[in-house]
Amino acid sequence: MFETSTNRTRINVVEPVAGSLCDGLIGLFGFELPWETGDEIVLSSTKFLPAPLRPDVPYYIIKLTGQTFKLAESRNNALTNRYRDWE
Repeated sequence: MFETSTNRTRINVVEPVAGSLCDGLIGLFGFELPWETGDEIVLSSTKFLPAPLRPDVPYYIIKLTGQTFKLAESRNNALTNRYRDWE
């Protein structure tokens, strides 16, 4: 959901995701990603986010394909393809 007041997208995880991120690769299947590399998002959940992701913290998209991406901790890191090593 795009929040016009903050000019960023919120991704809400409705179901818990088991385990932690093993390679930092995130896939959203069934539609094309609306974001480009460098776009800011925040994550929230009705249950749990996989560790070490934190709710309401800005992350930045590194778009790999139309359905997969990684997250960076700054826009500059995203634009230079420096993603967060989650392990």
